[in-house]
Amino acid sequence: MRKRWQIEALMQEMVGFTFLHSYEAALPFYECWLEVRLLQRQALSPLDRMVLACAAKGFDTIEAVDLVLGAGRGDVRSAFSALLSLDLLAESEHSQHTDRWHYRPTDRGFETLSEDGFLVPIPSRIRVIYDAELGRLVPSLRNLYITSTDVTKRALHVIPAAFARPSVNDLDWASLRRYLKEMQRIDPKRAPQGELHDVVRITNVSPVYRQCDVVAFDASDHSSVAFRVFDGDAPLREYDDVLSRRFIDVREILPLVAQEDSASTDDRSLLPKDLADGAERASAELSELQTLVEAPGSPDGAPGAEAMPSAPAESTTRKERDALKKRVSELESQLASVRPLEVSEHRPLLEKALKHARERVLIVSPWLTRTAFDAELLDLVGRALRRGITVYIGWGIPARGDNPADARQERESERVIARLEDIASRQTRGTLKIAKLGDTHEKVLISDTRFAVVTSFNWGSFRGDPNRGFRQERGIYFEIAERVEELASELVSKIDRVLTGSSGQPPTDANQA
Repeated sequence: MRKRWQIEALMQEMVGFTFLHSYEAALPFYECWLEVRLLQRQALSPLDRMVLACAAKGFDTIEAVDLVLGAGRGDVRSAFSALLSLDLLAESEHSQHTDRWHYRPTDRGFETLSEDGFLVPIPSRIRVIYDAELGRLVPSLRNLYITSTDVTKRALHVIPAAFARPSVNDLDWASLRRYLKEMQRIDPKRAPQGELHDVVRITNVSPVYRQCDVVAFDASDHSSVAFRVFDGDAPLREYDDVLSRRFIDVREILPLVAQEDSASTDDRSLLPKDLADGAERASAELSELQTLVEAPGSPDGAPGAEAMPSAPAESTTRKERDALKKRVSELESQLASVRPLEVSEHRPLLEKALKHARERVLIVSPWLTRTAFDAELLDLVGRALRRGITVYIGWGIPARGDNPADARQERESERVIARLEDIASRQTRGTLKIAKLGDTHEKVLISDTRFAVVTSFNWGSFRGDPNRGFRQERGIYFEIAERVEELASELVSKIDRVLTGSSGQPPTDANQA
């Protein structure tokens, strides 16, 4: 997973884009075993070589060679037969006068004499790796690729393959020859030696993966999503544009989850309406006034004013400007304690709460996924518990009958809960309280009485709708202590009622303190 500072460095490069998501992924490949024939040089027997050399010198009949070598007519005749079958000798002409055949070496025969051997196609098996995103062969370094089991254990998001399992016709022979030579150079002891003659068939194909880090950025006008792919610190630039182009049609490149509920609900229903409305109005007014204050039109920056020579007019203009600046200052002070949040501000606030809370952190989220509760966040939960913090997590929304997406999400949430409980079992000071509320549409984060966030951003999972693109989640952040405490008390009571079995909903295995 990319660190926060690495993402911030990328954001500086991505002008016109905002940070969307960072996740650990698995790029798809196919491990293929090929039955091939490789041309390997094979040496002639001493007699065969001497017979071929005699023919090259003009001793072009069996009788003439036997007179030169004295090896016996039968052995010389067998050598001629072998050389003819290997296409090293060819019949030249038949003499009617002597009733004998004359022979001459073929081009292959002359080459065999000069190279001390001839090429023979030898059956062999080779292992190749086919890139399912780029549609080409890549080096088959064994420590670079992992299995489906590894992907599951590491909770990696699998990038959908762009290419199906390859057939013989999908293999580029020039690439395969280059690939074979490269593997022979890298691992000469294990790679079969010889020049590729042909591919007989592909005997076995199985999926393998390459682990990577992916960072996604959303265009400011939401027209596109850009990707940056890394293997450790090394950028894998060949995948950046490929994933960006494919995302137009294949939304599953990002770890999407099903929409939490189909009903139209107010994601910020727990937030007092006066705070929400006031924050939205103040933010809109501040934006408008800042534009007016900075607008050109007069030497001293007064909005809409024109340079006038009269002193009274200049005084009036300055008063208007000062009044605007005073109002801007008032709005900025107001929004310091109550303000709207953009989507990119949510995750840092969640991390801040876990890092700096003194007594409690409360998270309410319809679903929990390993994408959101990654290694970094789990570590922060563990650190918070070691400091003696009580961490409350409320999750679960009303079931929609036998909806399979809900069932998948529930299984995923239970996997996350198992990880959290394992972390909590190793701590001695803090307390982890997880309750399946079963009726929550809200997404809430509370840190002590210092701040609270009520939002449409799902803290426990990465939310998106593949049919409409990515929602620009917004929330309201507020630091009014009495309002924070009021909201926290309501949610803590709700969680405690579930954990004690007094909520009307029987406790489940996932409802544990």
